Amino acid sequence: MKNINRTELFHQSVQSLETILNWLEKVPSIAMSSLPDKNTALVIMDMVNGFASEGALMSPRIRDLLPEIAALSQRCGERGMAKIAFADSHSENCPEFGAFPTHCVTGTREAELLDELAAPGDFTQIPKNSTNAFMERVFLQWLDKNPQITAFIVTGCCTDI
Repeated sequence: MKNINRTELFHQSVQSLETILNWLEKVPSIAMSSLPDKNTALVIMDMVNGFASEGALMSPRIRDLLPEIAALSQRCGERGMAKIAFADSHSENCPEFGAFPTHCVTGTREAELLDELAAPGDFTQIPKNSTNAFMERVFLQWLDKNPQITAFIVTGCCTDI
């Protein structure tokens, strides 16, 4: 490992975190009650075993998101909102494995939604073979069939890519 100036690295990290926190403090809140039920969809990203329970990219921080996401999903379901769950599901030769370790290979337990979220019929489940879920053909087809959806609540793992 090359020689790292730890003091400078920590200083820059604190500055970056402060910038992010300042930005987050300015983001306006939207009350869920202000969203029209029939025009809103909950989108849950990558809450799969391969990020929350096992595998090369597993993190206990992802598992820690689960209670809040499950509660949000229940509230959305009670209001009759559409719900979509994207699940990382890669072919064995996925180009993404050039940047990330092999994970969530289609047909493995890693590519399955967490049991706590996987109630049959509760979601439109969409497997994704890339980092950009919103370009998946199945999602685009879903959007075409649901033109009334104009608002999205996005939560889960990897919502920033």
